Amino acid sequence: MGGSRRGIEEASGARLAVDPVVGGVEPLASIALWPWVLLASQHELSVGQLAEGLGVPVAQLRDPGARFSQDVGNRLAEMVYERAGPGAAMHAAVMVEAGHFALFELLARTSPTVGEALVLACQYFPLLHRDVRLVHEVRADEVQVMRVTLPEYPTHHGYVELAFAAWVLALRRETRDEGFAPAAAWFGHQVPAGARAAFEAVLGPHVRFGMPEAQLQFSPEASALRLSRSVASVTIGPSVSRRDGRARRWVPSSFPGRRRDRCGASPDLPGTRTHPRRGTPYRSTTPSPRPCP
Repeated sequence: MGGSRRGIEEASGARLAVDPVVGGVEPLASIALWPWVLLASQHELSVGQLAEGLGVPVAQLRDPGARFSQDVGNRLAEMVYERAGPGAAMHAAVMVEAGHFALFELLARTSPTVGEALVLACQYFPLLHRDVRLVHEVRADEVQVMRVTLPEYPTHHGYVELAFAAWVLALRRETRDEGFAPAAAWFGHQVPAGARAAFEAVLGPHVRFGMPEAQLQFSPEASALRLSRSVASVTIGPSVSRRDGRARRWVPSSFPGRRRDRCGASPDLPGTRTHPRRGTPYRSTTPSPRPCP
C-alpha cells in the first residue's frame, strides 16, 4: 500500500494527484487503519483523540464496514509514527490478530499453500484498498513475487510496510514455521533512521530499501509450504443465526469497535465452541465469554 514510489514526506511536499472518491466509495477500508489505532492505544492515544485529530466521528473510526480517504489514512499514520517511531508498522503488524482482515483473510486462507494464498491475496486486495494493486508473478527460477502498484496520489510509506509485515507474520503463523520469511522484501523508500533492526526482526534479514518498487519474494520451498488453517473461527467464517438466517460478523476481540456486555461476552458476535461428542471446533451463535478491556 505505500512504498514503491514514495511516502508522503518523500513527495517533496507536492501533491501528485487528488485522492478521488469513485462511485461514492472511499478507497481505504477501516480494518486497514485499525492496526494503527491499536498501536496508538499503546502510546496513550485514544480512539477519541485520533478521531478528533483526523476530523472524523469516533463511530466511523470504530465501524468495521467504514471506508476512508487516503488523506485520512496518511494523517493517521503520521500521528502514530510521531508517537511510536520509525518502526511503527512492524510493531503494529505484531498486534494484528488472526481474522483481523475479515473476508480478505478468509479468502486467502482457503488456499492449501503459501503460493496459492499469494494469488488470492493479490486478487482480493481491493477489499482493503480499492486503488492499490498487488500483482503476482512467478519468475523463471520459480520464485514467486508479490509486487505493489500504487495509485497516483500520495500514500504514506507505512502502509506498504504494514501490509508486508502483517502478511509475513500471518504466513508464519499459518505455516507453523517460526523461521518463515520472504527471500527478499523490497521497499521503494529509504530505510527509516534506526529502524532496520525492527524490520529484520519481522521480515527477516533480506530487507532492502531504495529499490525500484515494493515487492515480496518467496522461494519455491516457502511457496510450497502448506497452510495449517489452525484458527477454526477464521477458517469456517461467519455463522448464521438459526432464528433469522442472517450472517453474523466475526470480529477479533482487540478491534476498537468491539462491544462487550457486563459479563464480558460480546452480545452481537458469535463464539467458537467445541462439539461435546466429536471434540471439534464449530461456530456457535451463542456469544463467547471474553475478558472486558
